[in-house]
Amino acid sequence: MSDKLKGKKVELIVSDPWEFQSIVKKARFSATIIRFESGVNNRPTLLVQLDDPPFFKKERYEFLIIESALIGWELNKLGQGEHIPCGMIRLTTEQAYSSNPMDTSWWRGGHTLTGTIRLLD
Repeated sequence: MSDKLKGKKVELIVSDPWEFQSIVKKARFSATIIRFESGVNNRPTLLVQLDDPPFFKKERYEFLIIESALIGWELNKLGQGEHIPCGMIRLTTEQAYSSNPMDTSWWRGGHTLTGTIRLLD
């Protein structure tokens, strides 16, 4: 993935957990790519900031770490206009602005969403 995607807008469509849409009242969100790097097994990983962050289960979902959910659908296909199946982990503002926001070794479940991501024009 190249540096040219940093600062670009993406669309996220949340499909899981099932109650997210009924609580938040929408499933589509625009966000900005803040950072990207090679994650586990050199698979591209993104940090995005949502333009209009929703609250879900009393938590604000402003910053998300995003990684491809399926092998063969890596995030480097974003530039090709593909809808990429992905997993998303919520970060706190403190985590997002930390020295290593892409480190998710602390994660043990929870605060996750599943859906798709695509690059907006």
